[in-house]
Amino acid sequence: MGTKKVLDRLIDSKIFWIVLSILTAVVLWMYVIMNEQTETEKEIDNVQVVFVGEGTLNGKGFLITDVDTMSVNLVIHGSRRALARLTDTNVVAQIDVSTYNRARAMRLNYEVIYPSGVDKTEISAVEKSVESVTFTIDSIDTKMVEVKVETRGTVSQNYIIDDPLVEQQTVRLSGASEELKNVSHALVTLEYENLSSSIEGNYSYALVDNDGNLLEYGMGAGTEYLYKTIVREQDSVYVRLPVQMIKEVLLAVEYTEGGGATGAHAKATINPASVTVAGEPKILESLNQIILGSVDLTTFTSTDDFEYDIKYPNDVVLISGETEAQVKIEIIGLESAKITTGNITLINIPAAYEDARLVTNSLVVTVRGPQNIIPLIQPENIRVVVDCSANEASGAGTRSMPARVTIDGYPEAGVVSQYRVVVIFEES
Repeated sequence: MGTKKVLDRLIDSKIFWIVLSILTAVVLWMYVIMNEQTETEKEIDNVQVVFVGEGTLNGKGFLITDVDTMSVNLVIHGSRRALARLTDTNVVAQIDVSTYNRARAMRLNYEVIYPSGVDKTEISAVEKSVESVTFTIDSIDTKMVEVKVETRGTVSQNYIIDDPLVEQQTVRLSGASEELKNVSHALVTLEYENLSSSIEGNYSYALVDNDGNLLEYGMGAGTEYLYKTIVREQDSVYVRLPVQMIKEVLLAVEYTEGGGATGAHAKATINPASVTVAGEPKILESLNQIILGSVDLTTFTSTDDFEYDIKYPNDVVLISGETEAQVKIEIIGLESAKITTGNITLINIPAAYEDARLVTNSLVVTVRGPQNIIPLIQPENIRVVVDCSANEASGAGTRSMPARVTIDGYPEAGVVSQYRVVVIFEES
């Protein structure tokens, strides 16, 4: 009973529990310390190879190429405490290239760099999959390459595409000389479907090698690229792909009316009757005919032939190929007759030549008009007027002067052709 009382009093004692707690903590602490200090090993794969001083190297006009491996595998021996903090994201294999200043092939050992807070004295050994890294220090070069455009797609009916227009014919690349020499050109690819209007904008481009293959270049996350040093001065170029409408357009002539004939009396036969052209839709939508020229209906009686060069509007492209047109004009619905008249009057005779007189006393005039009007026209209805004012500076002598011929009383009819009379000018 005495022993039980002693135990009960001990259990109820606060000091007992304090001492017990301290002893337990000490035992646990000693266990943890001994466990953390226990040496073990840890395998870390895909440790990244990092070059320090690469910016300094670039500033000297050099860069790193042909790295034989960008990651290594490590087996690290050390305390559990140290190894627990190591991962493939905070351990790196470091190579310092800041002191190099010429192009050459290199093979250097790397230094394993641990994250801050890791006591290196707790790392006892490192097993490496490779001891060193092979790479090349190459000179930085530049190259101008041509920009080419490739089109892929379909065009709507009655539309065609023209040659693509590139605002900048070349782009500048920089990188290792060994890589740049294999670049042939830059390629913009335009893809479309049922295209009916021009497209334009800034488009990215790919690089093509001398064998016509697209290059993989640049550094990408998780990707090993064939060309790692090439840098483009610009990422895109401005390209315009013109789309033109195709349209058949009629050929036509305009008329200078006269001699009793209007455009309603003229029948034109044009060969070719139409041409096929291409142009911007907004231009061709309003283009329904091309005027070859103006035909003066007073210059012939019934029919005449003409030849014209086809003049196409600006920004319109000929598709069918014609450059000339043959035109035959026929006067329909009118009759013509020749009438001789002596009704010739001189007007505006210069004062110095008041004795001017006609040599031409009569004139054969061709008149044209409706069939029921022509028989009514008499010689006295034909009036010939010669304006002599033009001879004032020409001096005395015999002159051929233009004459204006009109028909009085029959406005439906007119005079065909041009006429001249001979006048003698004598000084008064």
